[in-house]
Amino acid sequence: MNEDFQYIKNQDNITLARYDGSAEYVEIPATIENLPVKIIGAYTFLNCTSIKAVYIPDSVTEIDENAFEGCSSLEFISIPDSVTEIWDYAFYLCTSLKYIKLPKYITEIACGTFTGCKSLEWIHIPEFVTKIGEYAFAGELAFDDERGEYLKNCCLSLKMVNIPDSVTEIGAYAFSGCKSLKSIKIPKSVKKVGESAFYACYHIAILNLESKIIPETAEVGLGCFDGWAQICE
Repeated sequence: MNEDFQYIKNQDNITLARYDGSAEYVEIPATIENLPVKIIGAYTFLNCTSIKAVYIPDSVTEIDENAFEGCSSLEFISIPDSVTEIWDYAFYLCTSLKYIKLPKYITEIACGTFTGCKSLEWIHIPEFVTKIGEYAFAGELAFDDERGEYLKNCCLSLKMVNIPDSVTEIGAYAFSGCKSLKSIKIPKSVKKVGESAFYACYHIAILNLESKIIPETAEVGLGCFDGWAQICE
């Protein structure tokens, strides 16, 4: 229902600003006041813990930073191919999200997009993506007196990632803490892998020892496969 949304009326489109409803299944309207809904604004669904599924219309072209942060019950989200930009930490702490199909024409998986998605098991990276950004699937570095340094809000369930031939860069800490990740193929198109990109990825570190998985021509940052014994949660 449109009355559940606060929004900004631009000259020729609508930016959603806040969802005030409590539904489990949310269908974002394609139009409000006869204008197309183009942008899901920053923090629109912040801590909307009741939501289990979201359906986005093909009028939407952009999902702003932290748009779905803290939607801890979100299991399913339908993103149309009309969306070409998904900004930093868009799905931060969506702890129930198991799978997501990214829209076809995005070119980057932005910083921290899936940090804290601990139930995420599999993701298909579209063929137009050229960069997997810093901390895209990463846990967050934390410290306490008992455990010392550890990683929290990790993508603990992520088992497999496909990286298409369009990707040229994997950012620093992109997959840090993905301790269940067992299969990844890095194409020859990748020219740069940032520092600690696979930090605390035990299986990938072993796989790299057995058979080098990063192209020889790629620039590799420090500590790419460090942190074998790192605590992840």
